[in-house]
Amino acid sequence: MSSQKGNISRSRGQKHQNVTAFKNDKYGATAQVKKAKAKVHDGLCQHCKDVLEWKVKYSKYKPLTQPRKCVKCLQKTVKDAYHIICKPCALKLELCAKCGKKEEIVIPYTGTALDLPLLEWLNTYTFPVEAKYKDLDFANDVYTKVVKRTLKNGTTTACYFATIHTDASLLLGELADKFGQRALVGKVCMDCNSAVPQYKESPSECKEETDRPNLNPSLISELEDMILLPLVFCSFIKELLKKEYPNIKPVVTPRFAPSCSSSLLSELGEIANNNKLHIQSHISENKEEVELVKTLFPGCKSYTDVYLKHNLLTDRTVMAHGCHLTDEELEIFRDTGSAISHCPNSNISICSGMLNVRNVLNHKVKLGLGTDVAGGYSPSMLDAIRRTLDTSKALTIQDPQHETLTFEEVFRLATLGGSEALSLDDQIGNFVVGKDFDALRVNVCIPDGPIDLFPGEGPKVILEKFLNLGDDRNITEVYVAGRQVVPIPDT
Repeated sequence: MSSQKGNISRSRGQKHQNVTAFKNDKYGATAQVKKAKAKVHDGLCQHCKDVLEWKVKYSKYKPLTQPRKCVKCLQKTVKDAYHIICKPCALKLELCAKCGKKEEIVIPYTGTALDLPLLEWLNTYTFPVEAKYKDLDFANDVYTKVVKRTLKNGTTTACYFATIHTDASLLLGELADKFGQRALVGKVCMDCNSAVPQYKESPSECKEETDRPNLNPSLISELEDMILLPLVFCSFIKELLKKEYPNIKPVVTPRFAPSCSSSLLSELGEIANNNKLHIQSHISENKEEVELVKTLFPGCKSYTDVYLKHNLLTDRTVMAHGCHLTDEELEIFRDTGSAISHCPNSNISICSGMLNVRNVLNHKVKLGLGTDVAGGYSPSMLDAIRRTLDTSKALTIQDPQHETLTFEEVFRLATLGGSEALSLDDQIGNFVVGKDFDALRVNVCIPDGPIDLFPGEGPKVILEKFLNLGDDRNITEVYVAGRQVVPIPDT
């Protein structure tokens, strides 16, 4: 700009301008400002969270243009403005990422932390957060919200991966019973975790916290005073069965093959088979994980073969994901009666893969739908239905010969398919006389609701509209085994 005095009427702009500089726009019109306003400020103490939210609200927040050096690991891994510690270090050390102090950290999880692939995501977010469930107050707060939220979204039966903590896992069973949800609750078993070494157990701890002797659960109360009890009647399963909750069952839960030694997998397979217990785990979620399993278990032909050789594939087994299973592996699933839980939201959110459900069904493998929160961001089975249809359509775009799933097929997967996957289809899944009354009362005409109806629309059209447009506002009542559990009483 000229230094000539009185040059205030000059019409041209400054010759050299930083056109890429971030500028706050009070109207929020630019993509940068919209992104800044949508930013979730987690991993911070309450004071720092409030400060950053104030900056956003009053257009003072300026995002980073390139990563900064973390004061802990000394790597350029800080991606958030005003932070001095990267997310992995902040979670691991339980420090506020902005001020670096060891305060009570605000850790929202569901709906956030979807920016990394599976193995990095587990090490960076999941394991450090799960380690906090040893605090029963923390566990009670989160699990109460989880059970209430899933019930309000119409989930009558849940299959829960808890954490490695026995007391917290028992608490989850207690809360599910209290609020009336039918649930399979699994205390996670894992004895290998080099990334977050404080979050694992020894093989003996896993067994002791999971095992029980070969006794019929219905006999447990009768055997309480008998001398059989010293026969290694160990913690989680024993305690959960002792509660005699009518609709809560334990499920043997090796987290997934990479986090378990061969000896632990064998122990868990023996426990499950000796006592006819359900089994749940993960399989073939992303390609990097599949390659890791090949390295860790060189004596096995495939990921599926790992579970097969350790007696973990039975007609009471459900495996999450299965995006990259081969046809040969699907044949093993069919022959053993094992099931797959399709979790499309999670599969897409952390870029794991897309399961070809049509191929799974063609192999006559049992399949149900799952939400997989917090890998997936929605606790709603309606969302799982929509993402299943979206994934099937995406596969059709890639291959026009692919036979796209219909909404009727996917609705079945979300109901009877889920009960078949859990081997509970003799008890729940539809309204056949003699089964438990698990049901939703749906009102598609609620005031200011998400669905518009027009004259002449029949039941099938209304059902399709609910599946595509409805949400928890439309679910006015929920019943589990004939008991009304939603609306949830204030007490």
